[in-house]
Amino acid sequence: MTMTLYWRAGSGSMVVEAALRMIGQPFTRVEVAAKSDQRQAAFLALNPTGRIPVLVLPEQQPVFETMAILLALDERHPQAALLPASGTAERATAVQWLAFLATQAYGSALRYWYPQRHTSDPAEAAIAAVKRQSAIDMRRDLGLYCAAMQGKFLLGDRLTITDVYAAMIGDWEEPAFTDARLAALREAVLGVDTVRAAWESHQFSR
Repeated sequence: MTMTLYWRAGSGSMVVEAALRMIGQPFTRVEVAAKSDQRQAAFLALNPTGRIPVLVLPEQQPVFETMAILLALDERHPQAALLPASGTAERATAVQWLAFLATQAYGSALRYWYPQRHTSDPAEAAIAAVKRQSAIDMRRDLGLYCAAMQGKFLLGDRLTITDVYAAMIGDWEEPAFTDARLAALREAVLGVDTVRAAWESHQFSR
């Protein structure tokens, strides 16, 4: 049965599309091209926070928040091993870092790209200061992830959706191109055809 992904190029919906492709789940895409579209009543009925991505399940239940979507897909398709099996130490590690990326690193990325949203001071200097600090935070956050990697991926030679999430965030700021560890992670992630297809469809760099 088909699912529906509400998405926009260059956004965090990429990792959800990658997960859908990795599990072989049929889906259709609805592009939310303009920020104003996210404030329309029809979209707010799917996600009252007005953010993408949103995934509508076959039973027509919308799920929002990227981590929640990824966990829901993993639960429905455990054989695809987006994450390690429930009850294992490996799963605890992968979910731990997925939560870190979703709550910490993603937040740093949002502050980097939208610094004006994170200060009540409209002065250019204040906005620039937010952007500078967020870049520092992104490097710290991604550096912690890279330090935890046990090989080419977080869990050694085994790719999880957590690695795809990390590579996506790393592509939103200069370290993805200058940090050798992030560059190696990106290349390893893009070595998987399903991930590469989602990456390219979202117009991420290559």
